[in-house]
Parts: sequence; C-alpha cells; structure tokens
Amino acid sequence: SSDVCSSDLTKFKIPIVVDIINNPMKFPELTEEISDKIESKAGLLDYFGKVIFNQEVRISKDKILKKINKAETINDVFDYVEFVWNKAKIHQIETWENLSAEEISMLEYFALTAHQESQDSLQYNQYISDNSILEYSETEIEEYIKIFEKINFGSMIICAQTMQAGFDILTKNHKKIYDIVGEKKEMNLRDTGFGTFVIGTSGTDHYQEDYSFILDIGGDDVYSGNLNANFENPFYWVLDVSGDDKYAGSELNGLFSANFGCGFSTDLDGDDFYTGDDYSFSSF
Repeated sequence: SSDVCSSDLTKFKIPIVVDIINNPMKFPELTEEISDKIESKAGLLDYFGKVIFNQEVRISKDKILKKINKAETINDVFDYVEFVWNKAKIHQIETWENLSAEEISMLEYFALTAHQESQDSLQYNQYISDNSILEYSETEIEEYIKIFEKINFGSMIICAQTMQAGFDILTKNHKKIYDIVGEKKEMNLRDTGFGTFVIGTSGTDHYQEDYSFILDIGGDDVYSGNLNANFENPFYWVLDVSGDDKYAGSELNGLFSANFGCGFSTDLDGDDFYTGDDYSFSSF
C-alpha cells in the first residue's frame, strides 16, 4: 500500500515502484516505456540497473568479441568462457566483499528458508544437514536488513551485465562452435577454478555430474546433474543448440538456480521437458 511505501519503517524502497503505487495510472505508461527501451535480456539489465540501483554502465564487448573471433579449437572455447568469467568475477567479489563469512552464512540460510512452507520442513532440514548449512532460525529480520545494506548492488549489476554479454556472444556464434566441435564422439571436459566445463557431442548425451559450463551442439540430451550457482561456484552457463532434451532437477536449488551468483541458459531448438524441485528457475 502507499502507506507502507511512505513509512519511515519501510526499507529498500525502489523509487519507481513507490511512484507507481502512489500513482497507479502511471503503470501503463511504465510498461510502454519498458517495451520501447528493452529489446534483449541485456537491455533489461541495463534498464533496471539504472532505474533501481542508479547504475548506468555499458559493458565494452570489444575484447570479448575478439576472444570468440579467435576461437579455432575446443580449448579456445573453454578459454573464452574463463576469460569472460574472470572479468565477471572481479565484480562478483566486489558485491560481497563488505560481508563477513558469518553474514554470508546467514544470508545462505535466509535464502533457503524465507519461503519455506511447514509441510516441507523435513526436506529442507535434510538439505541443510547434507550441505552443512549453518542454522540461524532465531535471527530477526532487522539483522538481515543490516547485512543487505552492505551488499554492493552496483557491482552485482555489472557482474550480471558482463555475464550476459559474454553469453549472448557465445550464443550468436553457436554455428561457429558447431564447426569447431564437428562430429566428435566423446565429451570434452576441462576442470577450472569455476568448476568443470564440458562440451558435448551431436549425439545423445547424459549430463549426470554437476557442471558449471555446458555447451551441447545437438542430440536428445538428459540433464540430471545440478545446474546452479552459489558462493563456492558463482557462475553457470548452459547452451543447448538443438534436440528434444530433458532437464530433471531432483534437489532444492538444483535446476537453474543462482544463489549469490549468476547463471544463464538457452535451449535454442527442440521439444524440451523440465522438472525441478523448489527454487528451480530462481535467483537470490
């Protein structure tokens, strides 16, 4: 309500939202403005970075484009991903650098349990135990607000913009990647500081492990490993070019979930099927 938004007790007011609540007839005007300005996901990040966080930054794509243009081998593709992610990592570190290890643990617990329903308590408690997540069930919301105020949201937006730019360029060059991979019959893997990268084949592949980067050029594939981002491994990219694929997430946060990180995925073609548990297709 407008009373809530105007109250001094309300934290993290977003001016554009407050304006719409106080002037509801402006909403159609806002939606028209957004549709006129935004032609891509990158445009979406640029727009909301400006209106919500007062962060107006245009990511230079020249070096990223040069990197992909020079790619001639599978190792070059892996190098490209690491190149972009290392750039994004700088801003990911800036986002959280003012928080202590305990404050990060508190946010991890908060992100998992804030929307938990009572009937799911056994599942959530088991997940907390299996993943060695510290519990802060007695912490008041005021303590979390103090932590939120330490987050550098401007750097978070730049990190996301960098990741989006790199992923868009990779996606636009998928035909070139197809030519590089060719008709190879085996997956290609690389272990990195960001987790394991994999480039699949044109046939049917089953991704059972937890990969942070997956590029698959074809085939009816199955994705059953976790596809997510977290403090330990803050990024993921998944690009599937074609095929009737099955994405089967069996854990909380297991299917396209970005907690304290950044992830992008695109499946360009095919009749695909998705199943996941709580926090699938989500971010915090």
